[in-house]
Amino acid sequence: MLNSIVSGNGLPVVFIHGYGEDLSLWDDLRTSLSQKYKVIAIDLPGFGKSQPIDGPFSLNKVAEIVHDYITLNLQIEQFVVLGHSLGGYISLALADAFPNSVLAFGLINSTSFADKDEKKANREKTVEFINKYGATFFLQAFVPNLFTPDNQSKLKKEVSRILKMGINLPDSVLTSYMLAMRNRADLSKLLSKYENVLLIGGLLDPQFSYKDIMSEISLLKQAHNGYIFEGVAHMSMFEAKERLELVVFGFLDSV
Repeated sequence: MLNSIVSGNGLPVVFIHGYGEDLSLWDDLRTSLSQKYKVIAIDLPGFGKSQPIDGPFSLNKVAEIVHDYITLNLQIEQFVVLGHSLGGYISLALADAFPNSVLAFGLINSTSFADKDEKKANREKTVEFINKYGATFFLQAFVPNLFTPDNQSKLKKEVSRILKMGINLPDSVLTSYMLAMRNRADLSKLLSKYENVLLIGGLLDPQFSYKDIMSEISLLKQAHNGYIFEGVAHMSMFEAKERLELVVFGFLDSV
């Protein structure tokens, strides 16, 4: 069973957190959006208070679990889904497998492209590192670099907040998701298949290049729904909090 928080009424909007995070990532945005929409924040299997699933597994399997939870447990037939990083990959998998359920989707500091060979090799090295040194040690090195150097200092509380989300995660959860991300398919076709797609990137994101983000924006049916935030790395919900809120509100109003 998955853990979730549901608040507000209106168009259902599902938020999916990223790697090493939990649903509390969305607390600020959820509070604002729930004044107008029905907001559902979910802990992915193995994260937060959701039970893990046995690995190895695919992101398609995770998407199926999330879909069943939303449609069967929460009794929501159609929804918009917005995901951060790993959560964006799950959003894509949902949009691909369940087009009758997904009205629109958004990628926040995420990508529709599959991993290139170098990225796949880096993910394999990360699995080896976690198996050798543990999840906590890995996250202590990984999480701060998701923020720009300036924001690592300015947003110390937020960096600490992210670290606390992953402090008790089993090594197996992080390694299983890392391998599932490595093995995911390219789903860039969905950017032009759906009428409403939101794409938000950070100009200084160490995970995704400016060139790739621009390539994806060019695939959107509505290019005005593609944004690259200046002065932002991988954590738009903290590094560009007010702007992200405005953009998401505007996007949802157009769905």
